[in-house]
Amino acid sequence: MFGALSLALAAGLMPQAGQMRVHSACEPAEAAIGQPVVCVLTVVHSADTLVSLERDELELDDSWVSEGAGRLSGAADPADPARRVTRAAWTLRSLEPGERSVTLPGVRLHRDGAPRAIEAPAARVRVLGALSEGEDEPRPTVGFRPPPVWERPLTGLTLPLAALALLAGTAGAFLFVRARRRAVEPAGEVAPTERLAELRARLGELEGGAELHYELTALVREAADARSGVERRAATDEEWLGALGGVDGETRRRLGEFLGECAAVKYGQERPTRWAMEATLATAEDLVAAFEPAVEGESRS
Repeated sequence: MFGALSLALAAGLMPQAGQMRVHSACEPAEAAIGQPVVCVLTVVHSADTLVSLERDELELDDSWVSEGAGRLSGAADPADPARRVTRAAWTLRSLEPGERSVTLPGVRLHRDGAPRAIEAPAARVRVLGALSEGEDEPRPTVGFRPPPVWERPLTGLTLPLAALALLAGTAGAFLFVRARRRAVEPAGEVAPTERLAELRARLGELEGGAELHYELTALVREAADARSGVERRAATDEEWLGALGGVDGETRRRLGEFLGECAAVKYGQERPTRWAMEATLATAEDLVAAFEPAVEGESRS
């Protein structure tokens, strides 16, 4: 990977230090089994450089379900007009729990000559199982009770009564097991407000701000999509904002400013202070709260 980056530097594909960046992420970063996850490959590059993928399809095993090939989309970098941001997205569903990684295809940079290959980092996601922690642990083996000792001879009614008691016990055990199985429900999705609270609690751990701003962008877009009833995870921020309906002009303006601030950290060189990160988090909380009442009103209607 470092050799490819050195070739790109020598060929003039990176006019300034840090101008070209390749980033991989899963949105959301934590999901339940079967929940759709969008793996996003982002390339920040100079405006006169073209970007292509080594392949459109992901190489996956049977523990993944893919919803189709990835597609490239690009837009101007809001932090620097001389750069562009090119994205490719794949929507996947994991059939197994655990800390999982997805190998994304490499990219090729085309400018004034032969293309230069760049290896893409793996995208990582944490997949939650349907059972709570510890429920899949093996249970201790239950031994058999010693047979009863009859102190008097069996009468004509003893055997039928014993058989009836055994049948009742078997039926009761069956009903208990069936009720317990029905009580086990798959783990649901975590609400955006709860995930925002978790991010606020971990704010001191998120150095640099890139991870925080990726999460905040995904949560705000998720809340707005839930209100509109249309999911557009694979769209760029510009495409998503242009297609979003049912919002007033002031909300649309605030969304545009918020997405632009997050993009400057995700794709640019900005490193926000702790105060700036708290301010961006507060803006995300306000935007998510603005969409939530409409979602509840629709569910009650």
